[in-house]
Amino acid sequence: MSRPRQLQLPRLAERQLKDAEIGTFVSLRLTQEQPPEKAEIQSESEFTKQLISNWARFEVHDGLVYRRYHNTPKGEGDYLQLLLPRADVPETL
Repeated sequence: MSRPRQLQLPRLAERQLKDAEIGTFVSLRLTQEQPPEKAEIQSESEFTKQLISNWARFEVHDGLVYRRYHNTPKGEGDYLQLLLPRADVPETL
């Protein structure tokens, strides 16, 4: 029986960057304080553009990108949600 891959932080940060869906956004968020101009992302996927349109909701902590939720409708309070690489989704659920 194989053991599931551990979500180790350095490897997880690397997987965020290499992920086909979120990698471009993660790279931008790690290196820029402000979102890129529309002309700069014209050739990017619609998903990347959607992430960029929500730029202010994302934060970097310890080299990982998270989405911050504020004042949630169910009263959970503020919390961070890790932006998970697609390959890690099945293991996490």
